[in-house]
Amino acid sequence: MAVASSILSDSSLLSRLDRCLFKLETALAIAGGAVIFAVVLMAVVNILGRTLFDIPIPIYDDLSSLSLPFIAFLGFSYTLREGGHIRMDLLVGRFKGRMLWFMESGFALLIVLMTIILLIGTYHDFIKSTEGSNTANKIPEWPARLVIVVMFAVALCRSLLQFLSFGKAFIYNIDHPVAVPLIEDPAALALKEAESVS
Repeated sequence: MAVASSILSDSSLLSRLDRCLFKLETALAIAGGAVIFAVVLMAVVNILGRTLFDIPIPIYDDLSSLSLPFIAFLGFSYTLREGGHIRMDLLVGRFKGRMLWFMESGFALLIVLMTIILLIGTYHDFIKSTEGSNTANKIPEWPARLVIVVMFAVALCRSLLQFLSFGKAFIYNIDHPVAVPLIEDPAALALKEAESVS
């Protein structure tokens, strides 16, 4: 995601909920970046310790494996909010007005349903990891699995908010809905990307 998305806001409840949730999503995305930095730092220390002193970090492999959910999922809902996930803008962008909002609300509903299924599955996986059945690792796996559950719960809130906003735009034929990423034309997007680089 190269630039900020075109998400409109106003004083409505949907927009206020969007801004509150965005604060949480931003904090989680920053935490994900901090985990990436910590893993890179740990890798450097492990390599230097192994090479110079023949003393590697004993639980390096376990820590790096368990950090993957933090790296992969902490920015998930932020990306969903910004419209940085894979979207079919070329297809959906051909529609205007109510038909566009109908398509967008359909995709948002699909994301809601998939997120519910993934949330249930990851919650059961988290519960199993707390039972202590996995003794192969020297450190517990449940915190990494809990992160996945939390992130799917946050993503469910985000996708429900987007479904409601697109649904409202469809029902009331709103030109510019709030709390959702809007499709930008390629020329405007290229200009914003050029401005962000310079």
